[in-house]
Amino acid sequence: MATVQHLSGWLRKLQWPPHRDDSEVYLDVSRYPRDLSTLTLRILARRPPVAVFLPIVVVASAAAAPTPRAMPYLTSPPAPIDTITFEIYYGVSSPWACLGAPEAERIALENGLTIHLKPMTVIEENGGIRLKTRHPARQAYHALDLARFAKHYGVDLKPAPKYYPPKPNTIELAGQAIIRIQNHFGVGSPEALAFSYAVQRCIWITEDGDYMTVEVLQRLAREVGIQEGVVEKCVIDRRGHEEDEGVQGWQKNHAEAVELGIFGTPNYVINGEIFWGQDRLWMVEQRVKELMAVGAKPRKY
Repeated sequence: MATVQHLSGWLRKLQWPPHRDDSEVYLDVSRYPRDLSTLTLRILARRPPVAVFLPIVVVASAAAAPTPRAMPYLTSPPAPIDTITFEIYYGVSSPWACLGAPEAERIALENGLTIHLKPMTVIEENGGIRLKTRHPARQAYHALDLARFAKHYGVDLKPAPKYYPPKPNTIELAGQAIIRIQNHFGVGSPEALAFSYAVQRCIWITEDGDYMTVEVLQRLAREVGIQEGVVEKCVIDRRGHEEDEGVQGWQKNHAEAVELGIFGTPNYVINGEIFWGQDRLWMVEQRVKELMAVGAKPRKY
């Protein structure tokens, strides 16, 4: 069901009423039946002083209010349980995810954790904003902060990579290939982690080819030691094929991220608790050690 704010915005975009200088539009909230699909619109004209009531039919659209959540967003850490899961929801083309990948693997290795890769895109449903649509001041600070962190980590990150940002609907190629490779070799497999990082390095460090093409992605997969048969099976373009495991995994990751309250990338998730940004990885390790101190064990897939 659309909200009052949505309908008001639609009417103003349509320039209704036609003489905006003489009239103001608002929805008569007192007459709004929450259980029905109609609203009463009141148009108040300053000249002459009359009121007109007009029924408006609410049409389902992408701007509809979000479905009520099954549970509230976390505002404090969840209660400890006897297992520890380590999931990474990340944009494959995110420079921050690239910077954080080695440290995330170190934490997993030293604490016996299994990394479950969850490639995705910015979650606009939760307020995520793509870099190129942000205010110039925010874009400038993004570049400044990225350079500082790259220097801190000792990574020769390109400030303006040749093939970045990706064209619309192309990063799915890499994300869905990662999902298929992870499905083939298993969650936490060296092959999946190596391929994911190879793509990230290709974008931000080596600029070694257009990662938005199957050909380059297949070459990267071979270079990390993935056998030809698996490459031909997993590193393919199946976008738009709803039955494909990569497409289904991509959609599932997105839905899970929305439910968790994720908006940006990367997010490191420990037992449902999100840590946004590679600069929070020290908190991730701290939380893992706290859970282990009360007897929790890493989940084995």
